[in-house]
Amino acid sequence: MEPKIVLVTGGNKGIGYEVAVQLAAKNFQVFVGARNEKAGREAAAEIGNDATFLKIDVADEKSIHAAATEFAKSAHHLDVLVNNAGILLEKDESVLEITRAIFETTLRTNALGPLLVAQAFKSLPAAGN
Repeated sequence: MEPKIVLVTGGNKGIGYEVAVQLAAKNFQVFVGARNEKAGREAAAEIGNDATFLKIDVADEKSIHAAATEFAKSAHHLDVLVNNAGILLEKDESVLEITRAIFETTLRTNALGPLLVAQAFKSLPAAGN
């Protein structure tokens, strides 16, 4: 039986990293999505079990499409998408104390990013299709 293939955005640290670790332990083929290449590659190496780094910045539509193109070179389908990547407001300040640019980046990353990732990867067929 072929392993299920999963992409975990923000998989280089925190909750995303732990999700990636747990799924790799259950024999999923894990793609560790991260915008920081060094951290993403280190996380994939630590996770082991053939985890693969995938450079993706969910706040950048071009990065998302480049990641989908790169992913398609390694896998022909995606079974599971864990849209985990997210950021906090600058220094966790009150929303009334931050700049518009910081607020827009936060919204783009946390709200729009997951939608754009899902749309970019939806054209990949699921296993068995």
